[in-house]
Amino acid sequence: MYKTNLYHYLKFYFIAGHQKNRPSISSQVKQAVSGGATMVLYKNKSFTPDNINEVFQLADFLKLNKIPLIINDDILLAKAVKADGLHLEQNKNKISSAIKVLGEDKIFGISLSNMGELEKTNLQNFDYISAGIDFIKKVSKKTKIPIVASGKITPDLTKNIIKAGASGISVISDVKKNIKETSLLFSKALGLNENKIIEKPIDEFELIDNLKKFPSFINKNLKKGAGDDAALLKTLKKPVISTDTQREDIHFKTQWMSFYQIGYKAASISLSDLAASYAVPESLFINLGIPPYISQKDIMDLYQGINDNIKRFNTSIGGGNISSAEKLSIDLFCTGEGGNIFPLKSNAKKGQLICTTGFLGLAKAGLEIVEKQIKGFNLLKKAFTSPEPRFEQAKILENLQIDCVSDISDGLYGDLTHIAKQSQLTAKITPETFIFHGELEKFCLQNKKNAAEYIISGGEDYELLFTCSKDKFDDVRKKIKNAFITGFFESFSGEYIKSEIKGKSFRHGNKVQSY
Repeated sequence: MYKTNLYHYLKFYFIAGHQKNRPSISSQVKQAVSGGATMVLYKNKSFTPDNINEVFQLADFLKLNKIPLIINDDILLAKAVKADGLHLEQNKNKISSAIKVLGEDKIFGISLSNMGELEKTNLQNFDYISAGIDFIKKVSKKTKIPIVASGKITPDLTKNIIKAGASGISVISDVKKNIKETSLLFSKALGLNENKIIEKPIDEFELIDNLKKFPSFINKNLKKGAGDDAALLKTLKKPVISTDTQREDIHFKTQWMSFYQIGYKAASISLSDLAASYAVPESLFINLGIPPYISQKDIMDLYQGINDNIKRFNTSIGGGNISSAEKLSIDLFCTGEGGNIFPLKSNAKKGQLICTTGFLGLAKAGLEIVEKQIKGFNLLKKAFTSPEPRFEQAKILENLQIDCVSDISDGLYGDLTHIAKQSQLTAKITPETFIFHGELEKFCLQNKKNAAEYIISGGEDYELLFTCSKDKFDDVRKKIKNAFITGFFESFSGEYIKSEIKGKSFRHGNKVQSY
């Protein structure tokens, strides 16, 4: 999230330190951020374990206010508080270790004091440079990496420093007693605005009252919904139930997705199980674990994503629960009305084709694009951040009496393995029958990847995987134009999957495991 708009965040780089006669770290940062600071560096050369709580509190405050926290010269501290980046001042040669420990998605900066240091430093893995104000012009001519000016900077010098080639300014020595007023002067010179900071934790009852204003809380599918200790469901002839869980840093990262997208995707994932069961969704129940760095606005945005998604399917929110947590968690419980058939993974037959309702591998590519900050490929990004449940396709399959279906969440290899195991058959994957989306082919060509591997090992596409005869597949293709054959079933030969291309089952949170 921060890397994609790094030039903005580097504009006003505030350095919080333990210098003599300065206010507390908390007071410094709150005043600076309120005054318009866009990034904060925690710098404490005399750091001891006694200081750890102040850094955790600082991290929570900055995350709550969407301001990146950079730790100076301490890889382990940056890891411990889950900082957004690391600045190397004395340990410039530790960049490889820092990336290994913290991850490529973090922001990495470096201090350079002269041209000699610039010439002998490999800047490939750094996202910005900190350089003295007399050094800016020379550095800007040698590199395209953003530069943060350091030194004795005053507001009236700021415009000329930016003209000289700096992307932003770092402030510490000129901010002493009245930090907010001085910060506002810097912000004005940089074209920034005062920030309205968030300090108080979420009020649970206030949040619940606000959430209940969403249209999806109208009890159109319930006899009695949110507001009591339990919900009273309307009578369902064939009740179908699905559950799902989403965990921050396992299933999603707030640096990669907006809270709206997180909510929208969580709803899609839960609804997709009902689509694969030929069920019509009725009500969704949501339990949230909310960490201290998440604001009420964040949760409202998350619910807006859920609301906008489920209202298309006439689905209501029946209630839920809210609790404090170390990381954001979303647990969903969905009820639906079953159809004429309840498809099973154990219904596959020898000789049947293995098919999918649409393009695969898009979400896997989208994940890589988001993770590595690759520009373009918006369709692939959307496939990862905003997948759709396939109710329309499910209805077509149901009408054709297809009784073996699964949504593709764990990838073709993973979900096909589940079907093969439950049906006690061997699935032969046939890459020669794959149909590739043009955007995926373009991405793979540009990045020297094998598109077939993305189809086999990609996850979270939420297309429907189904088995049927050749004649029935011809009927499917008449109504679902992007459907294609991925293989066929044969008698069990001692292995569940046969594939010339080695496959992996997708593990949510960018974790995979070979089969």
